[in-house]
Amino acid sequence: MPFCGSCGQSNPDTSQFCSKCGTTITASAQASSQTLAEKVLLDEGGFFVSNARFIHNMQTYAISGVTSVNRYFEQPSRKWPIILMIFSGLSSLEGLTMFRPNYGLSFAAILPEAFFVALFLLGLWLYRRKVPVYGLVLHSASGQQRAAEGTDRMFIERIVAALNQAIILRG
Repeated sequence: MPFCGSCGQSNPDTSQFCSKCGTTITASAQASSQTLAEKVLLDEGGFFVSNARFIHNMQTYAISGVTSVNRYFEQPSRKWPIILMIFSGLSSLEGLTMFRPNYGLSFAAILPEAFFVALFLLGLWLYRRKVPVYGLVLHSASGQQRAAEGTDRMFIERIVAALNQAIILRG
């Protein structure tokens, strides 16, 4: 089965045009497809990488158009959770000073402290939820595109390694 050089779509052996994008399928592509079988390099977690194409989220990228692959790392801002924790911590400590009227162990004395402790715990929870994002960028003659991202660095690295291997196998 020949693969389209433009979009990576597999086509019947007798096709002269790609069934997806309409590009002419050359005789050399048909002949080479009969001698070269598609080699699967990664098929995991919704990602498919072979020596001819990369598929993710119903989007197909032709490996023949990919010039390079790199990964990126984004650390989300943790500014607001930190501000919330500082505010609630200082406000809670303010209640322990001697300048505040002594309410004893009444409900009126415990309620503000519990509120600020709950705000501190909310800030801590928000801080812990902000995890780094790892991703990969495909470069081609027409520009670059973020193709995938996730929180598992090792999985993204496996995808990048498979794509680099696909580029090498492409020749």
